[in-house]
Amino acid sequence: MAIELIAARLSLYSLPQLSQQLSNRLRLLSSHWRDLPPRHQTMHSAIAWSCELLTEAEKSLFYRMAVFPGSFSLEVAEAVCGAGELDVFSGLESLLDKHLVNRQEDERQSRFWLFETLREFGLEQLAAKGELEVLQSNHAAYYAQLVGKSTGQDYALWDLERHNLRAAFNWAIDHQDTRQAYIFGIPFFVWERQVFEGRQLISRALALPFTQALVSERWWVIYGAVALALFSRDFPAAGQLLDELGALSSLLNQKHFDFYHKFLKSLLFTGLGDFDAAVETVSEAPDPGEIFSRGLFMMHLSVIVLQTHHYARVKELIQEAKNNYQQVDNVTQTKPYLIDCASILGYTALEEHQPDLAVEQFRQAFKLALELSVFPRVGTIYQGLGVVAMQSGNLEESVHWMSLAETIAKATGLTARIMLDKLQERYMKELKDLLDPALFNAYWEDGQRLSMDQAIAFGKEHLLPNE
Repeated sequence: MAIELIAARLSLYSLPQLSQQLSNRLRLLSSHWRDLPPRHQTMHSAIAWSCELLTEAEKSLFYRMAVFPGSFSLEVAEAVCGAGELDVFSGLESLLDKHLVNRQEDERQSRFWLFETLREFGLEQLAAKGELEVLQSNHAAYYAQLVGKSTGQDYALWDLERHNLRAAFNWAIDHQDTRQAYIFGIPFFVWERQVFEGRQLISRALALPFTQALVSERWWVIYGAVALALFSRDFPAAGQLLDELGALSSLLNQKHFDFYHKFLKSLLFTGLGDFDAAVETVSEAPDPGEIFSRGLFMMHLSVIVLQTHHYARVKELIQEAKNNYQQVDNVTQTKPYLIDCASILGYTALEEHQPDLAVEQFRQAFKLALELSVFPRVGTIYQGLGVVAMQSGNLEESVHWMSLAETIAKATGLTARIMLDKLQERYMKELKDLLDPALFNAYWEDGQRLSMDQAIAFGKEHLLPNE
């Protein structure tokens, strides 16, 4: 029915115009054919007619589940929608049987979701009943609690819950709930697939009024904002944010905060190519007193040393970083940084003209990136593979890998996971010098035609052909 109704609109709208109208699906999905039964004249009428066949408890549950813009688990539905008055388990089972709710299987748990037309109808009913605000508040509170008790490094969870987290974060900002907005903002920088959006949301959260009671929370939100600015190569914004971070670090007067302030400041200098200032800044950082932070320190130092051509020392520092990471109890916290370690070793092999070793390191990094669903980090890997191809004389393949890296950067906003900017700029110049500009542009455009998912699939095909 929905297909028939939307097809009739093609006489009024072009496909791009039709796409823009989809924010109000129920209005769009209506018919001028008055000879049809009323329930077939609009999707709204059809859904309303179906809902009249439900019990009151089923109606309430169905409407309340519309508060989830993404998929959700049974546990979350019971917490947000049950309110101690609805049998969510039985109600959800009945709604599944009636095809008003859909189920998808995840490795961890069953997940449920609503078609957008059904969700739009449910939200409309919640608003009419005066329950929408309460349900949205419950939804935001649940996800704030989930984020608050997490390590902030569960990438698979953030990817699975990204629509719900986005909605909850926006709700907290719109309702001027600074504490709750900070809770969402603190770990948001690790959710790398959404760098553009993360920067916008965190900026809005930082604009909210705050009190001295939230100084340490604000410090961590700004830390995330600096990290995202660095990932985006927005060095001026990173510098401005670091000024406030430094002021808050002095106010908090704890070596942990001082270490991370100096650490990020050193990353900024590395991105700018001022390696002397980077070394000086990071050497001023106090001992953070924790194994994980020591691992970060060693890994970052290795990036600086790599660009000053001390390759044996790079390998020593990466091994020290790995040794520290292996001692951290929380494996999910350290696994993503093993991607960075492998990538750094890959670039070290490139500098030493060992292409086979470089490919093996990039393959390890790629496999781990897929496992953790941190696809933005693949851009750094693809840039390295482009250099491998260039050093082997396959210039078309080299440009293709580099172009796919750019595709991933555009899709996510993450252009620099590890600060190898100057090294990568040198490689790109070398590649362009080897090719006629018209030929380079033609090869580059071939890569730009692919989506991020297609770019990832290309890597699977070439790096993991038998897996």
